[in-house]
Amino acid sequence: MDQTRLGELAEAYGADWRRWPEAEREAARALLATDLAAERLLFAERQLDAALDLAPRLEVSAALRERVVAAAPRPVTGPFASLRARWRRAGASGRSVWLSGMGVAAAVCAGLLVGEAMVVGISAGLQADSVLYLASLDAVDDTEILQ
Repeated sequence: MDQTRLGELAEAYGADWRRWPEAEREAARALLATDLAAERLLFAERQLDAALDLAPRLEVSAALRERVVAAAPRPVTGPFASLRARWRRAGASGRSVWLSGMGVAAAVCAGLLVGEAMVVGISAGLQADSVLYLASLDAVDDTEILQ
């Protein structure tokens, strides 16, 4: 256990040992017995816990709770539930669903065209290089023919 881990535990669970995971408690106690900076860190967390305990507790009224529950969207069930939910969000015409599909199709087509253009350009250069190389190996030199 080091100060970083002690700080993480104190931020997550507070300064009260009873809320900490049991596996971490003994290592934290051993660190606090030898490290003054770790004790200061835990003291600051104790002060924060005390301030939070003094804060007033807010109660939610039953009417507000019922309004929030009533306004929550109902889960859609069935074999094509996610597809139906998307169509409902898109509206009656479903224009946004079609437009998003058209955008994906356009991006795929553009990628294919750019890829094809790159392959043609690269392969033409490679073909020219290979022809020149092969011609230099065994072919009769043009200067010999012209003489």
